[in-house]
Amino acid sequence: MWSTGIRWRSFFRRNENVQGLFSSSRTTSVEAAIQAPAPLFTFTSEDLKVLLSQRDPPCASIYLPTHRRRAEGRSDAILYRNLCRETERVLEKDLPGPAAREVSDRLRAFDREELWDDGRRSDGLAVFVSPGFCACYRLPGQFPELNVVGGSFHTKPLLRFLQASSLSYHLLAVNAHRVALYEGHGSSLHEVPLVGVPQAPEV
Repeated sequence: MWSTGIRWRSFFRRNENVQGLFSSSRTTSVEAAIQAPAPLFTFTSEDLKVLLSQRDPPCASIYLPTHRRRAEGRSDAILYRNLCRETERVLEKDLPGPAAREVSDRLRAFDREELWDDGRRSDGLAVFVSPGFCACYRLPGQFPELNVVGGSFHTKPLLRFLQASSLSYHLLAVNAHRVALYEGHGSSLHEVPLVGVPQAPEV
């Protein structure tokens, strides 16, 4: 019997020797049909309510620290794949079946090149997947390497993030050569991509 009060918590340190690369030969028709949403760069109390409302198990939560430099995106991708593989092992062992396979496919769907090489770096990544639901957040906060499978999403790291970032603000920087917008959460500050706004004066 499945109990929503039971959590399977697995804490895994990074293993340099485990690459965890996903082979295209493993792609199933279900996986091919899944389109992972683009990551969100903000997290609010409303987002938290949405996560807490998801009670359709299995619920997989993955956290990892990331780098702002594009050159280090590959190491972030490897760490994510390793955590995904550990999550898949828990699913296959404790909850084998179509729901577990769907969760695994949704986790893999987030692992695409633009997620790691889009140039918009943040300090932490949080991914949440359950049957019929998935969400991804790239936030200016450090998260531990952590993967949790249970009857609901593991949100304690995000609760701490909300508490630390209760002060939110925007900073617009303008000079003769460039326009930039920054978003601040507590003591963290990161640049917000400006879509459709000229980055430099036209000549």
